[in-house]
Amino acid sequence: MAYFTLEPKRRREDFYDMEDELNDFVSSLSKFRFIVVRGLRRYGKTSLILTGLNAADVKYLFLDCRLLRSATSSFDSFLSIIEAEVSKKSWARRLIRNIDYFEVGGVIKFKFRRPDVLLGIFENLGDAVVVFDEAQELRNLKFKIDGFLAYALDHLGIRIVVSGSEVGLLHKFLRFEDPEAPLYGRPHKTIELRPLTREAALDFLRRGFEQEGVDVSDDLLDEAVKNFNGVIGWLTYFGYNYARGLRSMDPIIDAAINMVLAEVKHFLETRGLGGS
Repeated sequence: MAYFTLEPKRRREDFYDMEDELNDFVSSLSKFRFIVVRGLRRYGKTSLILTGLNAADVKYLFLDCRLLRSATSSFDSFLSIIEAEVSKKSWARRLIRNIDYFEVGGVIKFKFRRPDVLLGIFENLGDAVVVFDEAQELRNLKFKIDGFLAYALDHLGIRIVVSGSEVGLLHKFLRFEDPEAPLYGRPHKTIELRPLTREAALDFLRRGFEQEGVDVSDDLLDEAVKNFNGVIGWLTYFGYNYARGLRSMDPIIDAAINMVLAEVKHFLETRGLGGS
């Protein structure tokens, strides 16, 4: 068991609290073909999804859409993310053998760079889960991905999970309530992640430091919870650094502030309001 690790959690024993949300996600995998996981950055969305998928023992592709964070993201860029993920999964490689591809350094590269290739990939995946992490970035594609997702739900067997930290942009991208949108009226399950309560945040830090074999004062824990407001990602980052001798909270607070400022700038730029 290790709470203070920086990579996303993948095992239930490393995933603190959020049992209700985790159980809800796992059970929803057998009830819904479209699941939306929402919550701000560092709330634990990726850990919830990966832990839940592993707990459910399902085959999945995990697509990190942050790699598309550009106003000019191309379909080829999106296909490259899929190629990299398929290359890691032997079961996926077996299922797409009927699609023309070659390999470069162990990474699959599809011969043709067209939407029908994407359709062929997903057709071959059966009922596997395809995760679009930070899915709001897909809106930059010069390809109507929402229409493709609607087609997949109607005609293919894959299950779809989307997550997003910029909740307003995710809502605008999915447009579940817009009668003219491709995904309008589609049955889906939404799971919302929130910060830990003060009591849970204190318990998380205490347990994490016990795992690390580090003694800390209640005053230090109170200060950390006050500064990081129950956001489990920042609490983890603080615990990881403190346990390794980096005792000042200031760099972590600065990093959190800079991340928020970057998100605000990105939000404004998507609306043509960002200054140079």
